[in-house]
Amino acid sequence: MVQVARFGLLFLTSLTPALVASALQVNHTIDDQSTLYPNFFTHIPSEGSWSAGQTCTTCSIHPGIIDPTQAYDGTWTYTAYNPGDTKLIQATFNGTAVYVYNILANRVPDAATFMNLSFSIDGVYRGQFIHVPDSSTTVLYNVSVFAADSLENSLHTLSI
Repeated sequence: MVQVARFGLLFLTSLTPALVASALQVNHTIDDQSTLYPNFFTHIPSEGSWSAGQTCTTCSIHPGIIDPTQAYDGTWTYTAYNPGDTKLIQATFNGTAVYVYNILANRVPDAATFMNLSFSIDGVYRGQFIHVPDSSTTVLYNVSVFAADSLENSLHTLSI
């Protein structure tokens, strides 16, 4: 099974300047291949299971299937899942909300594109997202697959 992920996070933080009584909320969009935040995401296992899809020559989901101009920052992460595998992406952030967006592929030659993602925040299960591919070759970009708001403004760990 192929998992195509942008795993971009949009999270909301509250910044409280020393001389201002009200908090200013700021959205941050961070791609899992971001060069500005290179250690923001942890991919588990870290070796050999995850590929930068835009440069992968052996991946089923590659340029030609994915349009890099439609992917956030022109990047996506590729992994193949086999039953029994453990695949996990984690991100630790300080904020009050988090949103996860993915690329969803439908029919792709030589690949199963069913996607089943589970989400937890701070070790508490928060839901799942399932994409059952249709028979088209349509690729969907920037699809919201998870949202959590009204979080306490503190340090959180999102696990996917």
